[in-house]
Amino acid sequence: MAPSTLAFCEAHSAGACDAVYCTAPDGQIYLATCGADSKLCFRHDKDVGRVLASVGEAQGPLSALAMPPSGAFVVVADSEYVKMRSIPSGEEGSTLTRFVLPPRALAASPCGGLVAAGGDDEGVKLIALSSARVLRVLAAPAYTRGLAFDPEGAYVAVSSADGTLSVWEAASGRNMLTKKRACPRLEVGGGPE
Repeated sequence: MAPSTLAFCEAHSAGACDAVYCTAPDGQIYLATCGADSKLCFRHDKDVGRVLASVGEAQGPLSALAMPPSGAFVVVADSEYVKMRSIPSGEEGSTLTRFVLPPRALAASPCGGLVAAGGDDEGVKLIALSSARVLRVLAAPAYTRGLAFDPEGAYVAVSSADGTLSVWEAASGRNMLTKKRACPRLEVGGGPE
């Protein structure tokens, strides 16, 4: 069987970018991308070479995306805000939280109830999606660059720009592990083992 070929089109100008696959409530799968150009773009998974929707009304650079399992929306780091946007129109929904400095990393829990958000501010915010309320702030160091929940959603891994890796219990906010220089230049990712 011959491998399939993917065509791709440029949707963002140069700069930092993030991407996440999204499953909409109707079962359609989309590839969402965001970038420093303040645009959020959606492509159909079978035709990633064509942008279906491009939303460019963000307040500033878009630096991170997360996809809760519900599929109704994608979570976007927009300038100093973390917001929900509908799939695939990109229509703005609730603002989940605000940071003083830009958020740089997002992760959605596997159960879909929480989003972790961190960035240049100290601390990682755990946000309840149902109420758009910050439940707790993990005392992680500043400059968070990567976030991931474990497959059960019990723990949050945080990688910082200085290479510190820390693991936190989501329910209590208790630090379970901190290792300096554990992952310089590495971002953590979540998913099946």
